[in-house]
Amino acid sequence: WTIDPPVAGVSLGLSSTTTDAYGMSTNSIEYTGSGTATATVKASAGTTPDVGTLQVDFAQTVTLPGAGTMTLTSTDGIDNLTEGQPHQLTCTYRDKNGNLVPANTKVLWYAAPSDKLTFKGGSGATGFDSKNTSYTQGA
Repeated sequence: WTIDPPVAGVSLGLSSTTTDAYGMSTNSIEYTGSGTATATVKASAGTTPDVGTLQVDFAQTVTLPGAGTMTLTSTDGIDNLTEGQPHQLTCTYRDKNGNLVPANTKVLWYAAPSDKLTFKGGSGATGFDSKNTSYTQGA
């Protein structure tokens, strides 16, 4: 794993990783600068040439009033998401003070790339609709 060319404020979580049973390897990238930045992450295996590159664009974070955190947890026992395979996830929302958000808080789901991710099922006090909308169960 490398950032090539290097970009000020951009770093990788790990400089090297191992692969799982499927030959997959996972890493993270972080930007600690201000403003925007673009970095290219390159991956290679052993002494082979680069086996893949990914351009990552970082934008300034905008904190919305009352915004908190969202935590996704795998409930199907699979830690690595695989393209084309459905996965069961549980999502927990907390407000800026760390408290669970009130029941029936409307949540709009978006993901990128949109041609790779879809949302199905879902639960909550008022259920789920096909417009990627769900409602929290609350505290």
